[in-house]
Amino acid sequence: MPTDRTFRGWWLIIPIVTVSVTLVVLELLRAGTDPQPGTVAAVTAIGLLAIVAITATAVESRRIGRRFRRTIDELERTQGEIRRLLDDLPDAVMGLDQHGVIESANKRAAVLTGRTVDELVGRAFLEMIGDSDREVVTERWHFDVPMSEPLDVTGPIGNHVLFELVDAYGEPHLVEASLHRPSVDDGRGAGGLVVLLRDVTDRARSTVALEQARRRFQQAFHSAPTGMALVRLDDSRIVDANQSLADMLVRPLDSLIGMGIRQITHPDDLRAAAPQRARLELGIADTYFMEQRYLRSDGEFVWARTRVSVTEDEGVALAITHIEDVTEQRLAAERLTHAATHDDLTELPNRAALVERLDALLVGAPPGQVSVLFIDLDNFKVVNDSLG
Repeated sequence: MPTDRTFRGWWLIIPIVTVSVTLVVLELLRAGTDPQPGTVAAVTAIGLLAIVAITATAVESRRIGRRFRRTIDELERTQGEIRRLLDDLPDAVMGLDQHGVIESANKRAAVLTGRTVDELVGRAFLEMIGDSDREVVTERWHFDVPMSEPLDVTGPIGNHVLFELVDAYGEPHLVEASLHRPSVDDGRGAGGLVVLLRDVTDRARSTVALEQARRRFQQAFHSAPTGMALVRLDDSRIVDANQSLADMLVRPLDSLIGMGIRQITHPDDLRAAAPQRARLELGIADTYFMEQRYLRSDGEFVWARTRVSVTEDEGVALAITHIEDVTEQRLAAERLTHAATHDDLTELPNRAALVERLDALLVGAPPGQVSVLFIDLDNFKVVNDSLG
């Protein structure tokens, strides 16, 4: 089926054919019914020239047509590749005219705005910006310049702008955008604008959620009834502590910040905790639990049940240390143990303590290595019964 380009090619041939035929007819009319040999030769030459011209014109027309078609195909292929590249971008891209009217958009822009590309084309970009941000964007991107005064700049226009873009369903999206002028001059000093949009709604929500979680942690940290400290794993220095810990150690809260926790931990407990701490630093474990002694400002040690877990803040590994004072509990347990293993009157070890001691000595001892000496006092029962 012939194309429009084929018909346009024939319009080059038809005038040549018409002129040639006209010349032949005029020459025949002038020669009359009895043409001279010269006339016949002239007409024949004109006919041959016309045929050659027609053939040459047809060949050149076909050659130009093929080149023209190849050029069109290359342009269409290039345009398709550019379109695919734009559609594959993670950001929304819109082409605007000098006055902010959308001329083109990629698929990401369609998804962001909830509209098709065809629906976006011809729409004013400022119409999709939230009311509270529209004036700022207009001033920053110079959309308030009169139509008779085109914006004469190239490259980025203004800084990145953070504003609210409302989609077709009325849902707001927080976007980070920048406006650019391609450095292509069309001879009139005016050209299109390109706006890049990135949806940062989820990032903003994550930032807000992270900040809320940080505030909740700080509230729980400083209002906890037990002592708490945040300790750097690299140098064991306290970066934060609560008032409960300061009260437990009878120290001002400010004096704890920056202090090495090793300075206030009993040396024996530091040695006992060394394997657990090494597991934390190597990432083998993320928490451990043990009882340790901490030094108060008056030089006395308090027993504390210590639970340590690892977290990270801005790339710094921190140990969240819960310190619960169990000094009274340990003293009460020691008193109960002493009462259960000692006589109330004489404070000497009782039978239970003797049996426990013998069991400990007999475990693993070779036969004949442990002896028991029994001493009996004559008439001691009378003294015991009368004096208790």
